[in-house]
Amino acid sequence: MKRVRPARTERALNENDAWAKQKAHGGPAQVRRPRSADVDVVERARCAYVLSGRRSTLLGSGLFADPGWNMLLDLLLSEVDGNVLSVTSACIGSRASHSTALRHMMLLRKAGLVERVPDGTDRRRTIVRLTDRGWEALHRLFQTERSAAAA
Repeated sequence: MKRVRPARTERALNENDAWAKQKAHGGPAQVRRPRSADVDVVERARCAYVLSGRRSTLLGSGLFADPGWNMLLDLLLSEVDGNVLSVTSACIGSRASHSTALRHMMLLRKAGLVERVPDGTDRRRTIVRLTDRGWEALHRLFQTERSAAAA
């Protein structure tokens, strides 16, 4: 007599097979260790992110929306603090609607500034992080800003 597996078990086996295939093709990217950044660069980025929130609160959110910029700052600060951001968290950090944030995330991906990678511990989640190009561009920007302020 043949044993019949419950549908739930069959589905779990299929999901495990899909996970095994994903691992065979490089698997989910591991979360990188936090990068060290110049303390002044990090402080300037924090100030810019806080100022963006205050600007929207005091002057009106519809007038000064910049979701892509807010997302980049949030990703930089999270990485420096040793945290990872899911797609949902990055959308919240952009201070825009979810659909607007996703559109800006796509533009940032096309520009090579951010990347989406599977979460190594939770297959339901996708992590968003700065690419090396994004990290270097933000770092250079805030270093240049420091030089301009000193002049």
